Amino acid sequence: MQEYCVDLKEIAVGGSEPDDRALSDLEVSNLRTLVGKLSWAVRQGRPDVLFSVSLLQQSLKSPTVKELRLANVAVRSLQRDRDLHFVNLGCPIEDALVVVATDGAYGTMPGGKSQQGWIVAIANPKIKNEAAMLNLAEWQSTSCKRIVRSSMAVEASAASVGFEHGEYVRALLAEIVFEDFTVRRWSHFIQQWELALVLDAKTAFDTLRT
Repeated sequence: MQEYCVDLKEIAVGGSEPDDRALSDLEVSNLRTLVGKLSWAVRQGRPDVLFSVSLLQQSLKSPTVKELRLANVAVRSLQRDRDLHFVNLGCPIEDALVVVATDGAYGTMPGGKSQQGWIVAIANPKIKNEAAMLNLAEWQSTSCKRIVRSSMAVEASAASVGFEHGEYVRALLAEIVFEDFTVRRWSHFIQQWELALVLDAKTAFDTLRT
């Protein structure tokens, strides 16, 4: 990924250009091309720049110089060295814990949309009580596909979608570990791995526990 990111090129923009100036057709085309390249990079191995790219994607309907500058910042961020290590969890894969951490933000994105994100990790089960090793398996930050009316609603939506992705990762683990795995009985095989859903929204947490 580092070699790919080094080849990314910033879009030239004058320092005196006002942030709110609408872009020309050529600038919009160049921005769309760059955002496409950024999107591939963050999906494949750079979750640290994921939100910025999601914001750019949602701003492409009427982009301004502000979006050009944000895209250039994203390029510079991606070109800083970042190592995503896959570590020894310190436990057999059959004993690992699948952890899903989710978050949501109500009405903070372009057009008043809400944002939701999640990370799925495979961890040593000690992580429930203390610091422990984990490996990231999947990540996403995107606009909420549901029409929501409150902060709790977007948090719940993020938790629901994140949980589904956690189930998918459990199924992938089952297909890797069990020779007799079948899709028809996926829900049986994934019971090998506990799934922990982590929320930072106390109201949604309390609601799910009742």
